[in-house]
Amino acid sequence: ILRAAGPLPDAQHPQGRLVRRANSALALGDPGLPLPEAAAQVERFYAALAQPAYAQVLTDDVVDRGLAELGWQTDPVGDVLVQVAPLSRALRSLGPSGPDVTLTQGEGSSARVRVGEVAFVRAYLDRDWVLIHDLWVSQEHRRTGLARQVLSEILDWAASMGAMTAHLQVTAGNTAAVQLYSAIGFVTHHTYRWRRPSAD
Repeated sequence: ILRAAGPLPDAQHPQGRLVRRANSALALGDPGLPLPEAAAQVERFYAALAQPAYAQVLTDDVVDRGLAELGWQTDPVGDVLVQVAPLSRALRSLGPSGPDVTLTQGEGSSARVRVGEVAFVRAYLDRDWVLIHDLWVSQEHRRTGLARQVLSEILDWAASMGAMTAHLQVTAGNTAAVQLYSAIGFVTHHTYRWRRPSAD
C-alpha cells in the first residue's frame, strides 16, 4: 500500500534531521493500482504541499524493487535496522547505570534519561514493549560508557513499568551503535529504507 502521510511543515528532528517517517508514504504490499500510477500519485501529493516525496519500503521487497525500476533512488541515510531484544537480557548485559544519570518521566508512558548535556535517550511504552529512541552522546564523550549508562537507566524504568521487550531503529552504517546493541542482545527483525524520485 502506498499510503501518503501528511507532512509536518518543516518537520525537523531536534538534532536537525528531516523526520522522514512523518514525511513519507508507507509503501507496503499491493497499492491496488499499477505501481507507476501509485508512485505518480505520491509525487503529486507531496508536490502540492511543496515537500519532497519519500517512500518507506522494506528492503529488497517487491515494492522496493519496483520503485528502483521506476528510477526512485535510495536515500543517502541508507538502510535502517529494526531491532528487538528481551528486556531482561539487555539489562543483565548493561549492568548498573551510574550516579550522574537523571530520569524524567513524561506525560503518559514516556521517559527521558540524560547525563547533563552530554548524553540522553528517550523511551515510549506500548503495553509490554518499549521503544528506545534518540540515543545520543556528544562527540567528545563517546566510547566512555555513557550510552550504556543511559540505556541501563531507561530500560530499568521500562521494566519497572511492565515492559518485557525492547525495540529500536538504527542505521546500518552506524557501526558503533550496531555493535553496542548486538552486545546487549538486540537482533534485527527487519530492514527498511527510503526511496525518493530521481532528481533528473
